[in-house]
Amino acid sequence: MPSLDAEAAVRAELEAARTLLERQTALTRAIGEGQAAPQIEALTRALSEAVERASQAARQRAALLSGREAVDQWIASEPSRAAARRALVETGRTIRRAIDREAKSSAYLARRIAQWNETQRAWIAEAVLRETRAEGYGPAGRGGLAASLDRTV
Repeated sequence: MPSLDAEAAVRAELEAARTLLERQTALTRAIGEGQAAPQIEALTRALSEAVERASQAARQRAALLSGREAVDQWIASEPSRAAARRALVETGRTIRRAIDREAKSSAYLARRIAQWNETQRAWIAEAVLRETRAEGYGPAGRGGLAASLDRTV
């Protein structure tokens, strides 16, 4: 088993995961702050790029270390490096949990903002309809000027 290559792959995956988490956090913060669409779009593109890099790093690591058993064997293969390797694996778990929490948080914020925007749109539509149907200004035959004109013809 190529230990040094595997360790380099694990470190590369961790670095890509950290970048992904940073980009994800920045996007969540921007959504929460109500930043303008161009900023959100730029952050979304940066996050997509980070996701692709993290996926690629994970595939490269999985080519060398795939599954719990392989990771356990890798850790045990060099007793002098076992503690450092366990720390790397634990760091990976911590980052994955943080990425999951951040994804849930940003998804929640995005849903709530979309709901709020839909509510505002409905209120505006209702207000416009109410104003156009105000006393005397509804469809023909419902009173007001339209009714007067209809009776005179």
